[in-house]
Amino acid sequence: PCPGAGTGDDIVPWEGECVGYSTSVPFVNGQYPHEIQDQLVQDARIKADQQQIFQEDKGVDQAENGSGRPVVELVYFAGLTEGPAEDYDTAEAEELEGLLAAQELALNAPQGPYLKIVVANGGSKMKDAEAVANMLIPLFKKQPRLLGVIGMDRSITPVKDAIELFTSAKIPVVATTLSADGIGGGN
Repeated sequence: PCPGAGTGDDIVPWEGECVGYSTSVPFVNGQYPHEIQDQLVQDARIKADQQQIFQEDKGVDQAENGSGRPVVELVYFAGLTEGPAEDYDTAEAEELEGLLAAQELALNAPQGPYLKIVVANGGSKMKDAEAVANMLIPLFKKQPRLLGVIGMDRSITPVKDAIELFTSAKIPVVATTLSADGIGGGN
């Protein structure tokens, strides 16, 4: 079973991983035999980054009460877990850390909107991106503070299909690291 069930998040087991979105429970890798030490360190970094983002979200909830400042939310969507015998680089952790820095700046600023982050996991190599997009679309419909999706991780068909779903639902997507020709154009 996936941690986070019953928290209001949408996290489901999917092909041996937990995918979906979360506002309170980090997506983590299982412990695979023969995993190299560097990857274990990376796994711990991804988990710690998510925990810090969720802690900042709680800080926003506390600061928002009576402040009169608006709150905006973004979904960070990437492949945060991996399958056995896979390693991934540090890009996801660095993106999470950039979002955490933006949250901290907004929280400590004297004015302007606060920033909250919803974390979404498309699974190993983002192969479950379309399924997770279908989980996120209803969240956007019921949460007007959600502005859009950032991340998207890699230029593959499931990501292209997820972007098309978001576009059809009029949800903006900023995918700064994708390089495939026409990936956002519905081609």
